Amino acid sequence: MKKKHEATLANAPLNTEEKRDFKRLDGVVKKACDAQWEMAAALNEIRERKLYRADHPTFEAYCKKQHAFTRTRAYQLTDAAELRKQLENVNNCRQKSDPPKLLPTTESQCRELRVVPADDLPRVWDQIVEHSESEGKQITAKMIKEHTEPFRESADGASPEFDEAKAAERITGWLRATVKQWPEDRHDVLADSIRCALDEELRLSP
Repeated sequence: MKKKHEATLANAPLNTEEKRDFKRLDGVVKKACDAQWEMAAALNEIRERKLYRADHPTFEAYCKKQHAFTRTRAYQLTDAAELRKQLENVNNCRQKSDPPKLLPTTESQCRELRVVPADDLPRVWDQIVEHSESEGKQITAKMIKEHTEPFRESADGASPEFDEAKAAERITGWLRATVKQWPEDRHDVLADSIRCALDEELRLSP
């Protein structure tokens, strides 16, 4: 009886009250989705600028005490925000006549994309979006994992060899592009931010 009722309801047109409620509830969902990226971006800036340092010895301690985030979860969120920002920057550089591209909607989607080198990321993401549209399927972390599998293993099943020269070249290219975006009188701030990031990620400080 319940299934029959659900089937009848699925085919019934929305009445005025239902249309109003759907619009309201859909807005709540969209707002929550946007909020997760704002939160992740805020965490990332707190980490990069060490804004936690007045009350907490490390970023991990701040996340655990202030927000009950584990170290792993905190870095999952901040890494996802960074990756999504890369794709967003690519979108902003497209021709104005081109339709805006979709962006990852969840942290788990971004996690599956992290294996893709920065230079290949826009191309791979475009392929995923095109596949989703052509198949009429929603983008999921599983779909992304299938498209990024070549980056996880080489053809013989071994882990791909790390290319130090190419990795260094990507970092250098990113630094040059970033420096160009900063006013010359603020280069000292940029340099300090980069040093702090290196200290945080590589534990270079004694």
